Amino acid sequence: MIYQYLFYRLYKRQRTKFSEIESVIFAMLTLTAILFVNFFTLDIFLHKILLTPPIFSSIAIVIIIMGVFLGLNCWLFLVNKRYIRIEQKYSNESKMHQNIGTFTIITYVILSFILFFVSVNFK
Repeated sequence: MIYQYLFYRLYKRQRTKFSEIESVIFAMLTLTAILFVNFFTLDIFLHKILLTPPIFSSIAIVIIIMGVFLGLNCWLFLVNKRYIRIEQKYSNESKMHQNIGTFTIITYVILSFILFFVSVNFK
């Protein structure tokens, strides 16, 4: 549910400027990038705190994992045009819920990148 809402907000923001399919692709790529940053951050913390071997140790593994994330997002949002059902599901939310959603999404994205930079500099 939260993942769909994040997609919806990214999609809706782009929908005002671009076509339907361009907006879907942008939202999926953005979600893939954010998801990858979250997993990469988790991998860095686990490696530095628990001294586990890093998962993202080679570019091939990074490409495979990004491909898996992108494939999952394509399946979640493009197959049978699920993005249309998601848009319909959230299209009549109140102004208050929109504001809360906007705040939550912005906070999530900012915290994701802050945690990434903290993990890189964590000793």
